[in-house]
Amino acid sequence: MKNTALFTLLFLVTSLSRCSTSLAEDAAAPTMNQSALTGLVAALRSDDFSTRLQAAENLKDVDVDQLQQIADLPEGQLNAEVAARLFAELDARYMQDGKTKSGAASELLERLAQSDRLLLADGAQRILNRRWQRRVELAAKILEEMGAEFRAGSFTGQLGMRWGPAASRPNVQLFVGEEWTGGDEGISVMERLKALADPGLRASGLVVWLLEGHPLNDDQRSRLRDLVGESRINERSRVALGILGEQAFAPGVLVRHVSGGSSAAAAKLQIGDVLTAMLDAAPPEDVEPADIDVKEPEKLKDFDHLVERLKAYRKGDKIWLIVERGRVVPMNNGFILPQRFPRPEPTVQVIEVTLKGWSDLEASPN
Repeated sequence: MKNTALFTLLFLVTSLSRCSTSLAEDAAAPTMNQSALTGLVAALRSDDFSTRLQAAENLKDVDVDQLQQIADLPEGQLNAEVAARLFAELDARYMQDGKTKSGAASELLERLAQSDRLLLADGAQRILNRRWQRRVELAAKILEEMGAEFRAGSFTGQLGMRWGPAASRPNVQLFVGEEWTGGDEGISVMERLKALADPGLRASGLVVWLLEGHPLNDDQRSRLRDLVGESRINERSRVALGILGEQAFAPGVLVRHVSGGSSAAAAKLQIGDVLTAMLDAAPPEDVEPADIDVKEPEKLKDFDHLVERLKAYRKGDKIWLIVERGRVVPMNNGFILPQRFPRPEPTVQVIEVTLKGWSDLEASPN
């Protein structure tokens, strides 16, 4: 038995040495020829523990394409021992994907998870489930390359992966707009986020924002609904002013909340402001704000009218808002009209706003 083990190891070393020489001569040549790969698998199945251990170490020198070849071996050669060593190596490489190596291990695991061979599908799925944070992180990078914006938790601007146990997974926001180029492949990548889309996560999970101009077709939208549920898909304009308006207030828009990091916050809009009109161009400087000749289409009827008007704009565009300040006074339990109390007359101002996107908000948009 020992002689057989030594012979196998010598065969592997010789084959690997020849392969290295071949690589130096031709960069396109495979790292290990089929004979050497067969010998490596035989060593992984050896009865001798030290032989199996050395063969597992040699797996580190095998590229991902050849790991795929091992996975494709017939059942007689790919036993539980070989599969365990294969997935141990893939697991180690998976944690390095996107750092020091390419995402090849990630893509191989995703393919194996869809295999009709239980041994392969179960092994790959176990890794993907155990490393769900890593899976989300890698999927986020791919989705961003496809034109999506991916934000997590508190909107700090960084995608934090130290989210704790699965029971406390965060609210993750995925924004898909007209820059999206992912197509069907991108939807498949989104499906890797299913650990975040568990319907049982009532206070957290994956929320998808479809922005004006997105190219998703009906089939892709249907797959998204299957992933996250209808209630977690929101359709919005390309830009976000970053306010919540009082729905029952009219005419005009009564500001009830200003989101941090938003267009409204940068323009210093305040709770209690009433937006009466939205202009596409700056009004004349020699005209008092209260005397500006506002055309009927420029007047804001209510909050829904404001939302509809914003659909015509893109990130970076400027608008000018005519704002009444002091007409409504914010209180802890809501708003009151100032005429009930002796207060100064409200002022009328023109406020220039540079529009930002939804993903610029520091808090989850509503």
